[in-house]
Amino acid sequence: MRVAPVALYCYNDVDKAVKIAKESALLTHTNKEGYNGAILECLAIIQALQMDKSDNNPLDQTQFIDTLIKQMALQEPETDTRTYSLLGVRASTQPYCKQLQVVKELLKRDRIHDESVEDTLGNDVAALTSVPTSIFAFLWAQRNLAELNASNHFARTIQYAISLGGDTDTIASMAGAIAGAYHGVEAIDLLLQEACEGLDVIVDYADKLFAKVVQ
Repeated sequence: MRVAPVALYCYNDVDKAVKIAKESALLTHTNKEGYNGAILECLAIIQALQMDKSDNNPLDQTQFIDTLIKQMALQEPETDTRTYSLLGVRASTQPYCKQLQVVKELLKRDRIHDESVEDTLGNDVAALTSVPTSIFAFLWAQRNLAELNASNHFARTIQYAISLGGDTDTIASMAGAIAGAYHGVEAIDLLLQEACEGLDVIVDYADKLFAKVVQ
């Protein structure tokens, strides 16, 4: 959830972003699924930052997910066929790639119930069941969802992420980071901005991080 500044600092250097995202996550998430979740969130934000947002180039959701799958396959090489869980059941060697495939399949539907997202992707505190869900929330909220009263894509992303229940603050924060990177600060209502504690400090830090990138 705290990896968004890394994406801004390294948005033009994916290898560097992966390295720093992992190092920052290792402070509190020492297991592989934990730090790979931070890497995936960072990669999603970077892709959102880099994409062409012009009206003639709408967001290609399949390409967005396929790019993430290719990038995460480098972090989850399918080589260790002897990986087992604590219960003695063979664990997936590419859990995030498989979750992203689920996201891809869900996005093919015209409608989806929140329970289906919870059952297939999850919505709890674990990175494996929150990071892919946040990516799905961002992409799904690109549609005009009649059940949500939101005036723009950014607000709709936050509302939809919260509607999924579970660890709402984490999932909405991560989904919002991707949506903010894609739509820009202009898409964030001024009332929402004014409700953020320390907004001026945050903007100042963001400007300084970006300044280091473009030097």
